[in-house]
Amino acid sequence: MLKRLLDIILSASGLMLLSPLYGLIAFWIKRDSPGPVIYWSERIGLNGKPFRIAKFRTMRVNADREGPAITLGNDNRITSSGHWLRQYRLDEIPQLWNVLTGDMSLVGPRPEAPQYVADYTPEQRQVLSVKPGITGLTQLDYKDEATLLVGPNWEERYRTQVMPAKLATDLTYVHNHSFAGDLKILLKTAYRLLYPYTQEKQPALRGRHLFLIDTLLIMLAYILSFALRFDNIRFWEVMLAYIRLLFPFLGLKLIIFHRFDLYRRVWRYASIKELIAVFDVKSVIMIQLRNALKSYIVIQGKPGCRFQHQHWGSSAI
Repeated sequence: MLKRLLDIILSASGLMLLSPLYGLIAFWIKRDSPGPVIYWSERIGLNGKPFRIAKFRTMRVNADREGPAITLGNDNRITSSGHWLRQYRLDEIPQLWNVLTGDMSLVGPRPEAPQYVADYTPEQRQVLSVKPGITGLTQLDYKDEATLLVGPNWEERYRTQVMPAKLATDLTYVHNHSFAGDLKILLKTAYRLLYPYTQEKQPALRGRHLFLIDTLLIMLAYILSFALRFDNIRFWEVMLAYIRLLFPFLGLKLIIFHRFDLYRRVWRYASIKELIAVFDVKSVIMIQLRNALKSYIVIQGKPGCRFQHQHWGSSAI
């Protein structure tokens, strides 16, 4: 009951909040290739009941008649807009309607096409005891499934290797799912959508000396910026207080740098993903630094404190 309530609230909210995006995506799809905006496909849901799943169309019209129901690696049926929509999972947004109508849940096993469900063993059919989901353990683990399906024997590989492995993961969810576990999967999904570059395999930490040099440069940058900003008669006294604050700021900055894998990237050629990473890091750091400095200045401005607020700006350059 609680899970269904969460499904209704989040799917209805998502449909309303993302409605402006629907128009932009629909316009792009129609300009990119002729055909409908939404693609409906049959899937097997709860207790083996078939339903029609909704997606933004990412392939040419009648692509399902030209090839398999599964998308292959480097599939030439995918449109240019479809490649981008699939990369960021935006093609699955219309499935919020399936969640709202009760055919699907936000979290659950990924629904399969009827021809593949027909091959399930009795044990594997246990995945049909819960509603299929937009996201889940399998969807997170096999987000690049199409890259595994290359070569002439792709379907045999899917039936004998990929599908059994996915169903084993789905069975783990079926036997152990909980409301708290669903929330954790939703948060993990949101994180991967917002920060897809952190999921890529990065090289190991490229030398402790680089980390040390960066630490010293950050400290020097903060100290020099302080020296250029303040030159009052009690400069060194205030500077010592500032340096004591510098170490928590420095620790915070280095932790955020490491968390966003900035020390695991090759910076000779920076792509848009690296630029986004730097922007995210700088935004987080500046917000934290601003709040901490405001708190410190307020505290220093209180009566009885060793340094009064006017010392910070009375003799500024």
